[in-house]
Amino acid sequence: MDFKLPPGPSLLKDTLRRFVNQELIPVRSDAFMVKFFGGEKSFLAAHRCMQIHGGVSHSGGPSIERFFRDQRSMMITEGPGEVLKMALARTVLKAYA
Repeated sequence: MDFKLPPGPSLLKDTLRRFVNQELIPVRSDAFMVKFFGGEKSFLAAHRCMQIHGGVSHSGGPSIERFFRDQRSMMITEGPGEVLKMALARTVLKAYA
């Protein structure tokens, strides 16, 4: 898989199916990709909500501000994208070594 092509729900479904069925194909690299793209896409969704709603999102009415802060902190605490990319590269290179 390439990082330029965003994996859709099919990657998530395939990864879950292989994990549940305990298939021999390594699931770890796909799990890294699902986690990386899930974090990126959820943050982009929160960012777009902030852009659409503007100042209203900071007024305390809707929970957009909280969602934005949660998504941003989740990207940091769950593992930055660079760390996930390095872990994925390590697993892929180990498969070819």
